Amino acid sequence: MRVVVPTFAGLVAFVALSAQAAPLGPPQPSATELGAAAPIELARDGCGYGYYRTNTTTSSGKKIYYYRCLGSDDYRYEGGRVCSNKPVRADYLDTVVWDHITGLLADPSLIRAEIDKRLAQARTADPAIRQRQLLELALAKATTAITRMIEAFSEQLITIRSNRS
Repeated sequence: MRVVVPTFAGLVAFVALSAQAAPLGPPQPSATELGAAAPIELARDGCGYGYYRTNTTTSSGKKIYYYRCLGSDDYRYEGGRVCSNKPVRADYLDTVVWDHITGLLADPSLIRAEIDKRLAQARTADPAIRQRQLLELALAKATTAITRMIEAFSEQLITIRSNRS
């Protein structure tokens, strides 16, 4: 598993929040329980979907926070889940993330290298490719909307008269 901090601003916000909550130490359990952990994105080899933070309540009433892959949610995808990754408990992961962040802060050249890499990618990225992706997404949304409208007409859920008004 690799931990990816999405932006340098996210890193700065994380450090600022962490410094206020617990100077020079990992997040305290109370901060974790309140959901005040760093805004991070996890990436696992395989599905490529991000993780989100959620919780469950035990039979004794204790809340357990954990991170879960979007691809492992059965209800999100027509054919069922697309990822077999297991949920990761937040109290375990927060320690790993904190260690990663403190490692970055200990060696600022790693942060500089990451910024330089992202700037180079942005400079060499072809804007036409990005524009094409946006247009393909808009076309897919329009096609879906048209299909739904046709289905609504065919099932007589709406009429032309009600659509014009």
